[in-house]
Amino acid sequence: MGSIGWIEEFIKYLPKGKTLITFLATLTVVCTISILCYRLTVEVIEAGEWVTHSHRVLNEIHETAGSVREIEGAQRGFVITGMDEFLKSYDSAIRKARLHLDKLHESMFDNPAQQKRLPLLNEYMEERIKLAQVAVDARKQGNLDGAQEDIRSGRGREVSRKIERLLDAMEDDENATLRDRYDTLTQSTEVTITSLGVLGVLATALLCLSFYSTNLYIIERRRSEEETRRYADELEAAKLRLDAILASMAEGLYQIDNEGRIVFLNPAGEQILGYTAEELMGKNVHSLIHSPASESEIAIQNSNIDAGEAGNGHPPGVSKAAKAITAAMPRVGQDKKGVEIVASEGLTAGSFITGAHQAIVLNRECRLLDVIKEGLRYESTDDHFIRKDGNVVPVHFVSSPLERDGKVTGAVLTFRDVTQRKEAERRVSEFYSTVSHELRSPLTSIRGALGLMEGGKAGEFSPKAARLIKIAREECDRLIRLINDILDIRKIEAGKLLLFLKEENVAEIVKATVNGIKAMADEAHVTLVVDPIDPAMILLCDRDRIVQVLTNLIGNAIKFSPSGGTVKVVAQTLEHEGGRYVRLSVSDQGPGIAEAEKDKLFHLFQQLDSSDSRPKGGTGLGLAISKALVEQHGGAIGVDSSVGQGSTFWFELGGANMKKDLKEAIAKLSKRFASELPERIDQIAGCIERVEKAPEAASTAAELKDARDNVHQLAGTAGSYGLAEVGNIMVSIEKKLEALMEAVDPRVISELKSDLDQTRSLIATLD
Repeated sequence: MGSIGWIEEFIKYLPKGKTLITFLATLTVVCTISILCYRLTVEVIEAGEWVTHSHRVLNEIHETAGSVREIEGAQRGFVITGMDEFLKSYDSAIRKARLHLDKLHESMFDNPAQQKRLPLLNEYMEERIKLAQVAVDARKQGNLDGAQEDIRSGRGREVSRKIERLLDAMEDDENATLRDRYDTLTQSTEVTITSLGVLGVLATALLCLSFYSTNLYIIERRRSEEETRRYADELEAAKLRLDAILASMAEGLYQIDNEGRIVFLNPAGEQILGYTAEELMGKNVHSLIHSPASESEIAIQNSNIDAGEAGNGHPPGVSKAAKAITAAMPRVGQDKKGVEIVASEGLTAGSFITGAHQAIVLNRECRLLDVIKEGLRYESTDDHFIRKDGNVVPVHFVSSPLERDGKVTGAVLTFRDVTQRKEAERRVSEFYSTVSHELRSPLTSIRGALGLMEGGKAGEFSPKAARLIKIAREECDRLIRLINDILDIRKIEAGKLLLFLKEENVAEIVKATVNGIKAMADEAHVTLVVDPIDPAMILLCDRDRIVQVLTNLIGNAIKFSPSGGTVKVVAQTLEHEGGRYVRLSVSDQGPGIAEAEKDKLFHLFQQLDSSDSRPKGGTGLGLAISKALVEQHGGAIGVDSSVGQGSTFWFELGGANMKKDLKEAIAKLSKRFASELPERIDQIAGCIERVEKAPEAASTAAELKDARDNVHQLAGTAGSYGLAEVGNIMVSIEKKLEALMEAVDPRVISELKSDLDQTRSLIATLD
């Protein structure tokens, strides 16, 4: 990495433009000269070496001829004198002759013609030595006459002449080779001198041009440095402005590098977190202000799914047994966000389906650091940071990645203290609780009393009084529906509306809905028509909530259809975007909806302000709730309409296409959850018994609250795992526990015990 950085730095400061071209041309010529010098020098050296080699060969030829003469001279001297000195010279001459023959073999590797002569030369040489040895041996034996006679025979001299002629031929051949090699050496030397001269002139010219270009570059560089200083001054001014902006921000802001370490913190962030910027520099943001413990606690509070993690002392249970099946609740009136069913391997730590199948995994890595790894913007409206003094601060933060050359180098995060918002939400929650307990309960009692009076349980009334009672009962019904809608919206916004997902038959859902609303259609003189539905059409959904959506759509269609009109319900299977979906649509013959008005339909408290629609009444909540419920299922809802041509409201949900691995995962978690339910039920039963024995104890309220929270989470978990019957009983138990929190009533306690016994019996029947 160091060498690469050095090269990048070198390239960065290379000259630019014409100067760079001149520099590169000069460098190229210099490199070319160096390469040519090297190659030409090598050629000259090689030619010289071959000339030297030829000289060595000629020398060996001469030495060989000389050694033959030495053999003859030593032989004659020994034969004539018989002296040992001549015999020693004779033996030395033979060794020398053979040595030079070996060297000739080694040095004539480059000349095939010479190599062919060498075997004949060896033969003649051995023959000459053999003839000389005959005379020497005769002299050693004292036969001087025989030795002299052998010499006078001339046989040895004849062989010597053959050797001389052969060596003369070899010498002539080698001299011719030497002349050729001298010519090659001379030519290579001339080419080298000429090439170096031309290239030297060219290099000198280019160096002069490079010098001129470098001067121009220096002038341009000075001008550039002046501009750089001016830009630096402007940048410094911009930095001062930015520092002033960051210092005046009410929101905290910090920057982290690609390892999650803080490199900047603004004054507002110091105030919110209680740290100074110096204390946080270089520290890991997650381990310091966003600990894993607080993360898990927050995730559990937000998802409302596991009693074992609610802090009431119960065992961890299901949250430790599941890992990747949970969901986020869409807000009413917001646009649909992408949702997806997610199943991971080895589902061993808890998470559950409570809404649209958008993954939220407990015990996951820190979201503050995910933005670095994923390179995507992330926003959390409900998170917690830890101050220096240890207090937990609720925050709303937005984190965006910083990129350079396509790589994420860090992130910038802005956050603000939402303690006041949380307090406001708490007060809103108290208001909803008041609506639930202080309005719905009395209205329910009034509705019951009016129903009894209308049914004749309080005696006969005059027609006028009966009509007034009916009007009062209908208005009570309308107020109860309004309160229920408001509470449903609250649950959806808070992420606490539970879904009990099961594979349901679409035809049965439509039939049940139509049967339930037929009386309203008859009263309005509207005909309900249901197209034939495939009996095998299956939908993974919460039956009651889909019935609620379908009832809203059919009820609106009836309300806006003219007397004698027809409302048509259609269920069909569609395939698009690689998946299979079930579409339920409701068509009416009403006045239709203008294009500009369609956007209002699915927002809270929105109604179409037209003469045809306004007298129909309504609160503007039904479609908003329907949209939230459909999107919570991971589906989509919409309308097709034109003015004067009626309207078709539709919604699409994923059909029976849940992935096999997800089905198996849910079944596995359901079985484990069912095995742990008896212990949970016993804990709740124990709480009820303690409340029954000591209703006035100081701990009663806290115990009932813990039990209520436990049951609420069990209800959501049961529904997520397809245990709808268990979930429904848990919902009933939750309502009765809420009643006990208002006042301890022995009758409610008795009903709770009955519900718990029913739950135990139901659990015993589960596989």
